[in-house]
Amino acid sequence: MERYVDIGKIVDRFKVENQVKVESYMDNVEDFINIDDFYIKTLTGFKKLNLVFDFSASEYLIYRVEGMLPELIEHLKGKTIYTKYKNLPKPKEGEYYVSDLEECRVFEINGNEIGKVERVIENAKMFFLEFSEYIIPFSDRYIKEVSIEEKKIVLSEVFSKEKDFFR
Repeated sequence: MERYVDIGKIVDRFKVENQVKVESYMDNVEDFINIDDFYIKTLTGFKKLNLVFDFSASEYLIYRVEGMLPELIEHLKGKTIYTKYKNLPKPKEGEYYVSDLEECRVFEINGNEIGKVERVIENAKMFFLEFSEYIIPFSDRYIKEVSIEEKKIVLSEVFSKEKDFFR
């Protein structure tokens, strides 16, 4: 089954009738610009969206929408933009996609499974993992190992000692 990942959002129309302002969810804007396979989610599944990059304008990217009637472009406002997982650049060592982390099971250092990641929360450029009854910072202090291939996160000994603070 094809896996789709949200990578941005259409914020609004731009000056020309077939242009839209896009907000990228990716850390590196160049990675977003290099993707050319976009989708939106509809009631019947994912539908291809033909977006062509025009230029950057302050915090937004300006894309031209091709193959769509200008009067329908207004309905794209607020829509999340997706791409296929295989289109994403490979993360660097120690970096992870949120969608990968959300598929992981969480284990204490002693091997006891304590849950599955329910969501990843971003707050002021810091990430937190929510699982079971816990919310912990995604940092080396609490995370010993992440294996995306095994869909597994092993927590550190520090977590085991401090876990009552995270309930």
